[in-house]
Amino acid sequence: MMLAVSPKYQDRWLKITGSLFCAHFIEAIGREESFFQLLPRKSYQLALLSGFVIAYLLWELISRISAWLDVHYDWFVKPLARVFLQAIFGVILTAILLYVLTLLQMRIFFNQDIEQVSYLLYEFPVSCVLIVLINMSYFTWYLYHRATPAPVQAFVEAPSPAPAPKPAVILVNRGARNLPLPVEQVAYAYKNGDYTYLQSFGGDHFLVSYSLDDLEAMLDESHFFRANRQLIVQRKAVHSFSPREFGKLSLQLEPAFREPVIVSQKKAPVFKSWLLNGQ
Repeated sequence: MMLAVSPKYQDRWLKITGSLFCAHFIEAIGREESFFQLLPRKSYQLALLSGFVIAYLLWELISRISAWLDVHYDWFVKPLARVFLQAIFGVILTAILLYVLTLLQMRIFFNQDIEQVSYLLYEFPVSCVLIVLINMSYFTWYLYHRATPAPVQAFVEAPSPAPAPKPAVILVNRGARNLPLPVEQVAYAYKNGDYTYLQSFGGDHFLVSYSLDDLEAMLDESHFFRANRQLIVQRKAVHSFSPREFGKLSLQLEPAFREPVIVSQKKAPVFKSWLLNGQ
């Protein structure tokens, strides 16, 4: 079961002011007059207004595409697929829509043929560069949020001998947002390079800002076991285990892990006791 909420970029005023700038910038290409000299002209006012509408619609499209891809094709989890899809939908599709909307703008408002003017030679290439820059701005925004994850929750030791309560959810990173993932949905946590991930029973992978040591301290030891330095597993995810050489154990997990899961000889008796007795 996928636990994902589309990130909501707080970018309304950025889109409004940016679209106005883009509309003026494109219309002013090749002109020597200043903005205040162009402003009284009705042709400029019409071009600015219609250009603003086109720019805002395309900017909104890029924003929604980026937010959707942040959820389903995270930059860190699926980098190659994300680059490809961002280029196809965020750049190429947007550029095609720009061409179609500008063609209609010229025919409806100015009675011009787009192929008979200099638009394709000058304004359209510059507009495509602006489209790329807008896509890059959302990637930069994503990196900013990714670089400032929610801090690890600290448990302050109370004077009471009762143990600190274990969290019911874990904050995971999905795109530019932090989302609460219920602990019961976590099949196992694992380390891949410099990053830590959670695998859900629904088959989803989530980035987390915690280390495995942090997660080991946070999770209920009656349900989660530190199998080795790379993996923490929940009891429900252990489908079976088999003996290996020198007293080690090999675990079979569901969902399956990408590598063999080995429990050392030293931990093997503790693991069996934990699996059978819940302690």
